Parts: sequence; C-alpha cells; structure tokens
Amino acid sequence: MGDKSEITNNTVQINNEDHSSHFFSIYRKYISPTDGARCPMYPSCSIYSKLVIEKYGFVKGFIMTVDRIARCGNDLYLYDSIIIDRKNLYEDYPSSAHKAEYE
Repeated sequence: MGDKSEITNNTVQINNEDHSSHFFSIYRKYISPTDGARCPMYPSCSIYSKLVIEKYGFVKGFIMTVDRIARCGNDLYLYDSIIIDRKNLYEDYPSSAHKAEYE
C-alpha cells in the first residue's frame, strides 16, 4: 500500500504486485481497447478505482468504485469541466491529495 504510482496523461503506471494490479493490467490490455475511452470523468473510472483501492484497501476502495461508476456521466453540472486532448471532461478526484498529483 505504500508503493507509489506514477500518474501521467490520465494513465497510471502500476508499481506494486498485488491482485488489483493484475486486474487493472488485464483491464487495460483486453477490455479498455475494445470498449473505448468513453468515460466523461477525469480521472477515468478505472484510474479512480485503482487509486482508491491502493489508498483505502480493497473493501472500501471497491465501495468507492461502485459509487463512482454509479455517478459516472450523471449530474455533470456538479463537477468542474476541463478540456484534455480536445475532449470535455469532468473533474472528480478521490481526494484533494490525488488532485494535487494531477496538477
């Protein structure tokens, strides 16, 4: 849990070897390319999930992930809008500390 992740351009480099790391590697390699980048949130739901599972552990991180997925794309007027790569995205960070890493 103390391992750091490098966050660059809405991608996360996984530096630890736990089970969630393997899940995210499989997701990024097989599911994401076929599903496409459709998440209107920033960071994307998969990156958000990885961040909260690393920070809060699997159980709380999973609950936060389910909450985020339920909110994804809904009530977008509640979030600050940003433009990245000519795409309008909506900021929703797990914590202010994570937001500082992105700035």
